[in-house]
Amino acid sequence: MFRNVGTARCIARQCCRNWKGRRHLSRSSKHLSSGKLQWSYSAGSSETPLIGKTIDQALEAAVEKYASRTFCVFSDENLRLTYEETRAKVNQLAAGLTAIGVDPGDRVAVLAPNISEYILLQYALARMGALLVTINPAYQVGELQHALKKVGCKVLVSLDKFKTLDYHRMITAIAPELSTSKPGELKSKNLPDLKHVVFVSPKRFTGAWSFQDLMDAGESRHYKQVEELFYKLQFDDPINILFTSGTTGSPKGTVLTHHNIVNICNSSGIRLGYPDYKDSASILCPVPMFHVSGLYVGSTTTLLHGGKVVWPSAGFDATKALKASQDERVNLMSGIPTMWIDYLNHPQFDTFDLSSVHTGLVGGSQCPEELMRQMVEGFKLEALFILYGMTECTALVCGTDPKKDSMKMQMSSIGKAIDNLETKIVDQEGRVVPVGTSGELCCRGFSTMLHYWEDEEKTRETLRNDGWLYTGDTATMDEDGYTYIVGRSKDMICRGGENIFPAEIEDYLLTNEKVQSAQVVGVPDERLQEEICACILLRQGEQATEEEIVAFCKGNISHQKVPRHVIFVESFPLTPVGKVKKYVLREMAKEKLGLEDV
Repeated sequence: MFRNVGTARCIARQCCRNWKGRRHLSRSSKHLSSGKLQWSYSAGSSETPLIGKTIDQALEAAVEKYASRTFCVFSDENLRLTYEETRAKVNQLAAGLTAIGVDPGDRVAVLAPNISEYILLQYALARMGALLVTINPAYQVGELQHALKKVGCKVLVSLDKFKTLDYHRMITAIAPELSTSKPGELKSKNLPDLKHVVFVSPKRFTGAWSFQDLMDAGESRHYKQVEELFYKLQFDDPINILFTSGTTGSPKGTVLTHHNIVNICNSSGIRLGYPDYKDSASILCPVPMFHVSGLYVGSTTTLLHGGKVVWPSAGFDATKALKASQDERVNLMSGIPTMWIDYLNHPQFDTFDLSSVHTGLVGGSQCPEELMRQMVEGFKLEALFILYGMTECTALVCGTDPKKDSMKMQMSSIGKAIDNLETKIVDQEGRVVPVGTSGELCCRGFSTMLHYWEDEEKTRETLRNDGWLYTGDTATMDEDGYTYIVGRSKDMICRGGENIFPAEIEDYLLTNEKVQSAQVVGVPDERLQEEICACILLRQGEQATEEEIVAFCKGNISHQKVPRHVIFVESFPLTPVGKVKKYVLREMAKEKLGLEDV
């Protein structure tokens, strides 16, 4: 779990101190007489009942209530679909997939950005019990082959190209047999399970179906087959495989169920205040659909609560996002921190009418408090919904409550456990620590994944026998149950025996007016084992020196947190959802500084 033995020893010493300080406390005194927490364990409210429905049953219920309402808007495609129109297209696609031989339990991969066909596939596959496999559209040939082979995909649905990526070329490089095959009869040496390739394109390609072929393939018998599955499918069935973002290593295939998805989306919608709207809420969702937040917090949360979800463009574009928010009178605006930075730094930001936006949603990676202040001021937000979660927990573990939490609490914490979930913070031996003490954040409840696809070892590391899922994040909990992320356990720097979390330094560096973004990593040091390196992205037109940045820190943060090294970058290595790949950044810093591992 830890980068090196030195780091592990640092944590172990800290945990030993924590245990000595608490061992005389009674195990039964979890709460003080005042009702405040004494130990770092909290359970979310049980006021929200869990829903025993499949995703398809949730879609049918939504259509019954909101048939003529607009469900989704794809601004780039100039497309609007009501709830009823969405269901009709989903039925048509499900029948077409059945016609080509897709059965319950089969894996169907999607390689595409945010396009309308993605949403139709999401609900069509849920309707027929086949597993949707979301593929990162930035994958290169080797990564794509690994993902498709790992989960044994029977069908691949893809654009032919997007921006600089030629998906048709990539697919034929992996499966050259496609160019001499008939549609549905692929026999690939590299991908033996793959039988069907479908391109979302006006062009025709040898060996592949077009998406329209699927929409036209269903006959009455296929519609009947799909209809018969409505009550046969169970809400505990697996329905989605999402690959983790890979910020600390190779992506793993996370298996989620209908129950995971329906209930986390219901809970997040309630916390966001969807039921409080007189009409329907409108949410902007520029987050990629291959990501659990884009696909479910955007799409299914909206579905369950009768709202409207707006996808501004296939790939993220700040101009299109701001324009769509203006044109669709969006109420809730979502994005990862990188996206919010782009919104705020947009040269025409002040020309957009964003008066309808009153709530900002932030997730995907840790959001610095200084950025949140800028968001509140720039957008005149009334509330912030800070989402903390991970793919393995169906996107959400904790969140702030815009209706109950003060703005100060919304900006400083990740809120409390979502309804019907438990959270705790533990030391290295798995013991719950006292409030205010840092340790690893764990969660347990309805949202935890089934397992990593065909990876028992990694599953055991993350999901323990008692149901607790270990997040790998270091956090603290206060006496009221609010949780605060300190940093990733794997990102922690052990400098001369002292544990330092990069987020603290990054937050301070962002208060410098010249700094647009900052990332802090540990680099090798012969004397201290690890030293601090600040990687700085300056605002456009600004200049600064290493000495200037160090001087800015001295006397304002603890001396051991002052960066030993400062490097200036033009960009950060990011995953497609905007998370910084710190393991890549660390290697870049080592190379630039000419350092070798100790």
